[in-house]
Amino acid sequence: TDSTDNITSSWSEDFLTPYKNLFEQRTIRAIQVSHATNAHIDSSWPGTFSHSTVSGLLRDSLGFEGVVFSDDLQKPIITSNYDLETSILQSINAGVDVLVFGNNFKYDEDIAKKAIAIIQKLLKEGKIKPETIEAALSRIDQLKQDVIAELCTCLTT
Repeated sequence: TDSTDNITSSWSEDFLTPYKNLFEQRTIRAIQVSHATNAHIDSSWPGTFSHSTVSGLLRDSLGFEGVVFSDDLQKPIITSNYDLETSILQSINAGVDVLVFGNNFKYDEDIAKKAIAIIQKLLKEGKIKPETIEAALSRIDQLKQDVIAELCTCLTT
């Protein structure tokens, strides 16, 4: 937990109020989780890797149904503490739908290929369930449909 920003001492349940309100209104379709650690929620993993944060707090407690983006999985705070496979495994199993690779701290032209190969390996090993990927793809597809519908509405009005 010393490897990421630790917000445990500054965090308050009150910080969730705006999110609760926005999620109830169904106006937020996507959100990015951070790598910050909050021991009130999960003392073992940063937010991006935390099932308690993404699936427990965001989805179950707050009712968020949209797409969850990871924080940049290539940030030095992550790459210096976790290998790529751990980052991918933990993010997906936490409930993250879209893995973000900024590819600007240390450029890797093969990052997408590496990520795909790791996901395929983890699926074969049973460490990631196909249903998890299918649910993420469904949420991403819904987001795409919503954006297209809004764009079409804007063009016809």
